[in-house]
Amino acid sequence: MKRDCASGYSAIELMIALALISILAAIAYPSFTSYTASFRVQVAGREAYSALQEARQQAITRGRRVRFLVVGADSYQLQWEDGAVWRTIRGPIRLEGGMQLTSSGGTLTFLPRGTVSPLSTVTVTDPTSPEHSVVLTVPITGLVRAHGGG
Repeated sequence: MKRDCASGYSAIELMIALALISILAAIAYPSFTSYTASFRVQVAGREAYSALQEARQQAITRGRRVRFLVVGADSYQLQWEDGAVWRTIRGPIRLEGGMQLTSSGGTLTFLPRGTVSPLSTVTVTDPTSPEHSVVLTVPITGLVRAHGGG
């Protein structure tokens, strides 16, 4: 007597497995896109934070005024004062991923003691999902603080 030992999966079993995978992917997709948007804003926020810290450090090191200048909607530039002329340290540098950059106080100027004038906030936002943003506050002391995070 011979046994019929057919191995493998039937078409119905494969279709059920594929349907379950599709349902799980559909449920996970919104969370994944929100996570990636938040992550992109965090990366751009860290970049702007580092640039502000660098501007402060350059002002202290050079003993000159250094400014963080927002150039357009998505770029910034660091400049130092050489007499009556502003010379470029870095930039213009674009934020990755099309992130937008705004400053509430216009151009931030760090003084040789590390303080800032005017006190300001710099906001990094994802234009495709405005609910994700990082706000960098720069009080008169010049110490940069990050709020938010995507």
